[in-house]
Amino acid sequence: MLNIAQEPAGEKTLIMHIEGELTIETVAELRESLLEAFAAPWKNIQIEADNLSGIDFFGLQLLCAAHRTAASKDKVFSWQSERPGFLDEAMLTAGFTRHCGCSLCPPGQKCMWI
Repeated sequence: MLNIAQEPAGEKTLIMHIEGELTIETVAELRESLLEAFAAPWKNIQIEADNLSGIDFFGLQLLCAAHRTAASKDKVFSWQSERPGFLDEAMLTAGFTRHCGCSLCPPGQKCMWI
């Protein structure tokens, strides 16, 4: 089960609180919320995942696709605070580790994957 709550933070930023497991069974829920957020005038979409209890390859893949979509729409998609520590192991297992930011990140923006 995945719970998603959206919280505007100023005029340009939307924080998406996700709680539960982001897995193959639940990625469609977050995908729909992300598509709505990208269609709205938000400049910054931030993920707060402190209460995320699990993630699989499909959840990581959705977050990566969302990052790419945001960059193509001149928006910023990032973690609301530091990336939750348990994601590091999931990223390593799935091959999502990077040593430098992706080529889509605008200059000066920290890539969410490093």
